[in-house]
Amino acid sequence: MTLAIGLTLIAAPLPLLAMDEGWEGAVTVIHQNLNGENIIDLTQQLCDISAGHPAYRVAGSAGAGEAADMIAQTFQDYGLEVSEESFEMPVWDLSASPYLFYDDDGDPNTDMVAVASFNAEGFSLPIEGIKELATLPLPSTLNRVSIGNEPIDEEAWSNVNTTDKALLIGREVRWDTDWEQTFKDKLAEQPPSVIIFHYSYSWMSYAEQYSQLSTGGRPLGSAGPFFWDLDIAVGCVNYSDGQTLKASAMNGRTANISIPSSCGSGLHRNIVADIPSSDGSDKIVLLGAHYDTVMCEGYIDNTASVATLLETARVIQEAKTSGEIELRYNLRFVAFAGEEMGLVGSIHYVKDHLDELSDHVAVMVADCIGSRSLEVTYAYSTGDPNINEVVEQASQTLDVPFSIAQMDGSDHTSFIYPSQISANLQSYWGVDLGLQSTTGIQNAVLFYSYPMTIYDEPGGPVKGLIHTSLDSISGVEDPSWVDEQDLKDQAEVFALSALAAAAEADDGTEWSWYYGIPIVMAVALLVLLMFRRTSRGKEK
Repeated sequence: MTLAIGLTLIAAPLPLLAMDEGWEGAVTVIHQNLNGENIIDLTQQLCDISAGHPAYRVAGSAGAGEAADMIAQTFQDYGLEVSEESFEMPVWDLSASPYLFYDDDGDPNTDMVAVASFNAEGFSLPIEGIKELATLPLPSTLNRVSIGNEPIDEEAWSNVNTTDKALLIGREVRWDTDWEQTFKDKLAEQPPSVIIFHYSYSWMSYAEQYSQLSTGGRPLGSAGPFFWDLDIAVGCVNYSDGQTLKASAMNGRTANISIPSSCGSGLHRNIVADIPSSDGSDKIVLLGAHYDTVMCEGYIDNTASVATLLETARVIQEAKTSGEIELRYNLRFVAFAGEEMGLVGSIHYVKDHLDELSDHVAVMVADCIGSRSLEVTYAYSTGDPNINEVVEQASQTLDVPFSIAQMDGSDHTSFIYPSQISANLQSYWGVDLGLQSTTGIQNAVLFYSYPMTIYDEPGGPVKGLIHTSLDSISGVEDPSWVDEQDLKDQAEVFALSALAAAAEADDGTEWSWYYGIPIVMAVALLVLLMFRRTSRGKEK
């Protein structure tokens, strides 16, 4: 109870702090000059690039390359010092849009029916042609929590020959390790030509948009790249189309499917842009956002954050050039490649900058800002700048609330846990960067928003739609998920936090004592309670 009291006092929301000249200057620059309409316009430009390519901006694709060119040119137009840092990894692209038609009546003389929700999973192997449909049943279950409680009916599965078929199966088969292992064993015994994932259970019927995996055609994770190993292509459809196709499979129907993909090895590019410090400091505050997507435009994941990065760079560069502000630290803006491949762009950045990694005094990454509410992870460091304090102050100054939360699946994690992310890279892709003993940067945070995915609030009125076809310009027209003003407000908190972390502060100002008051009070209360408890013990 005593510890809880102390923690409550320390973690309680702090009153708005008095501003020094440096903070006031940062607030003025961001509040007056950050243009939310620029962010919307840049977001739309990058989404248009996605929409112009069959593979959107999947890492290593032509769309990703065009986006990298646009980002680099925009930084350069804003007057920043721009460089490109390339690294070699697998690349993937499509020569045309995927399609799926199915035979709904068994008559080869009638036209097949198009499946509108069909899409390829990123990094799927290619397939072309007409295949017989097959389906494998999953055990009955009431909800996601009970997935895996009942084993797969292997006897029922043994009665279905999946060899060279187009296999319909519920995505939920990969939500339990035992189910997934049984699935892998079946694929190894009777490999289909293509797997078409859908949602199998009625409690997923709300999912009229299928939520793709980051690199679902390979895939990533502890199960390994078994689709590639078995030469199986991978696509997906939504719940209702999945039910229709499953019924067709049970009636022995066929499907005409095309995923015209190509896989190989090629270059990915991190785009790095710098605003030098005013006094020649070697210290760096890094701001980052990834520019690759899954098979969709990626409005929230992660185009809006890239647009925020660009607009923040413009405002700060102009303010520094005009003399409105001075920077005690260098500001570095990085548009990371390949986040959806397993943070490959950010971990390659760590490798390429090992010699100066200790000069990175803070890292702030934006990924999926723009949904209903802002969330920021907690930095387990009290460095200078103290990001936790800076974000809290920016939030209060701009009257934009945020929640402290935990999220590991984005590029900030490469800086906090480089050895772990490097190990993941080796496991996923067989690439060893030699970072096993590298010490990370704890003064790192992620800005994101909630809800993000269709799984976040399945019973609520608002659901996230990242990794679906509605993470797009048209999809975010529904204000129940994304409101442009929320995006602008969250972008302003990110931009003000970034500038405040790097800007010159008034030499006479010592901020830490404001935050020390609750700690001192908590310690004093703790001592008092312990003294009273000890006194009562002596009386007995």
